[in-house]
Amino acid sequence: MLQDIADGSLNLMMNVYRDMLPALGGYLTDKDRIHLPRVELFLQEISRREPLYFQQRAVDEKDEAYGTEDYRQHYYKVINR
Repeated sequence: MLQDIADGSLNLMMNVYRDMLPALGGYLTDKDRIHLPRVELFLQEISRREPLYFQQRAVDEKDEAYGTEDYRQHYYKVINR
């Protein structure tokens, strides 16, 4: 099962960005350039939530492998079938 926007991923990213914006000290872009330190902080926060996503996916799809520490390997094995 491939991810798509319908699963709420884009909403999650926008909510995280909105919540982080005051602490970031500005936007992810600065005029015509990407502000890399802010992007790094944003991506760290998104990645911090990844295990929670896969724990929920394990429940939703009744696939215990998504709930383990090896969820990444399982994910790539499944999508490459």
